[in-house]
Amino acid sequence: LLSQPTIPDADRGRILRDLGQAFSDYRLKVYEDGFTGKHTIGGNELVEFFDLAIDYFDHAIRANRREDGLYHAYNLLAFGPQKDAASISYLYEMLEGQVAVLSSGALDLGQAAELIQSMFDSKLYREDQRSFMLYPERSLRRFLQRNIIPERSLDAVRLLKALIEEGDQTLVARDEFGEYRFHHSIQRKADLETQLDRLEQHDHWAQLVADDREQVIDLFEEVFSHKTYTGRSGTMYGYEGLGCIYWHMVSKLLLAVQENVFGAIEQQSKVMAEALAYSYYLVRGGLSSDKTPQEYGAFPTDPYSHTTRHSGAQQPGMTGQVKEEILTRQGEMGIRVRNGEVQFQPFLLRRREFLNDAMTFTYFDIDGEEKTAELPDKSLAFTVCQVPFVYQLVDSSFKVRVSFADGTSESFDQQFLSQSLSQKLFQRTGEIARVDVNIPRKRVAFA
Repeated sequence: LLSQPTIPDADRGRILRDLGQAFSDYRLKVYEDGFTGKHTIGGNELVEFFDLAIDYFDHAIRANRREDGLYHAYNLLAFGPQKDAASISYLYEMLEGQVAVLSSGALDLGQAAELIQSMFDSKLYREDQRSFMLYPERSLRRFLQRNIIPERSLDAVRLLKALIEEGDQTLVARDEFGEYRFHHSIQRKADLETQLDRLEQHDHWAQLVADDREQVIDLFEEVFSHKTYTGRSGTMYGYEGLGCIYWHMVSKLLLAVQENVFGAIEQQSKVMAEALAYSYYLVRGGLSSDKTPQEYGAFPTDPYSHTTRHSGAQQPGMTGQVKEEILTRQGEMGIRVRNGEVQFQPFLLRRREFLNDAMTFTYFDIDGEEKTAELPDKSLAFTVCQVPFVYQLVDSSFKVRVSFADGTSESFDQQFLSQSLSQKLFQRTGEIARVDVNIPRKRVAFA
């Protein structure tokens, strides 16, 4: 509602004020009297509410599309200068905003593909690491370049000009380089207002302060831009700071792209599925698993927090990246759970994953005992809920064979496990000993 261009700024401010007051009144009422009890509503009402909420969310996402194809992630709300007026401005590009949009479901497949391409063309992309920074890299002003008031701005405020002419440094002081700065004792807006209040007590300054108070406060914000302060992301060159790649967010991007790949498969759009899969492996190519130790700056199989512009991967440990990598790896293996069934959709599986020679696979079963399984060439193995799954490339059709602990087995010409078998797997009953899946060679499209 607030982003509609037909709504005057004054009305935006009034709407926000009234909404804020309503929430404040409600909160105080709860604090004083507690909740009034429970109210039962029907399922249809909930569905209607959620549908309406999604409509508003989708509208907000569409309204924040940038001209370069990216989406605004953090918006700044400002009030004034007219009474009750409100306006919205934007911060710089942010990777997490693009990831959120890709995961939201608000974009169709074509729009998702366009957004991903726009990211590779944007200032978020770091060519040397083939990956994405949290924010565009930029140069910070040096310490002595800060808190400088432009002379044109000083000339526009009569109060400040008068203070300077009389040598009063209550608000503004001139340094030895001839630059005008706000006095060092003024560190925040409250300090500035305190000094203005003191000046206003003197008849000599009272009228000028009354006339120019808001101009001085606006100039203070113009010089320091406190509202755009984003903490370490905008002030540091390490951690999630300037020029840094934050690997957890890149892995979130990988998962978001994978979600869109499977969305294309569900919509039976082979062209879009292939296009998005290509983008998926471009994103994957920037992660550590596809890099050499020299390129990554560390062991590629170890999780690290971030990579700065001036060094390799930093801050090792069990980072959030591990969670997304587990999910995306399952997707690459084609393991998906739908309607309580384990489904096999190895669309993203690459031929390079399969063994060229026979080998022994070692794993630990649900009792924690070490077990082995012999694997032929052109196969691969992994575990799901500690049950070994063995894929075999074949020239025939899909076939699934489930081997049970009692020595029996069942075979199916299908790409899923039934709900009953899937429940045995999820609940780790120990009844399923192994699952073999024959995968048609033609279904593995990626090298």
